[in-house]
Amino acid sequence: MGTPAFDWSEYLTLANGLAANADEASHRSSMSRAYYCVYHKASERAAANGYVDEKSHLKLWNLYARNTDRACRKINDIGSRMKKERVVADYDRNATRIPDRMNVQLNRANDFLARLANLPPGLPLP
Repeated sequence: MGTPAFDWSEYLTLANGLAANADEASHRSSMSRAYYCVYHKASERAAANGYVDEKSHLKLWNLYARNTDRACRKINDIGSRMKKERVVADYDRNATRIPDRMNVQLNRANDFLARLANLPPGLPLP
């Protein structure tokens, strides 16, 4: 019997735990983990519908963007915004308002997961 597959939602649990800390490194890490939760959940959903996961963030978000379904496009919008914030958190040492940005990132992650769970079966189309 093998080890169960990792549940990417645990990254959001970790992100929420890091958010409770007062230091900037924890807040930046929270932003990053929140993004990776939604990225991997979106990738799993797409793969279940036939998408070949190429480990490309841009290609994954473009998959959701090119679907005509409005819910898929909204998922792309949220995921793409979260990716930009993740890059800021990981690479921009002069970024400002990190606690505020972190809170927005966590709210977006929760919104994203709810929207992803409510996508009709078969979406996104590969």
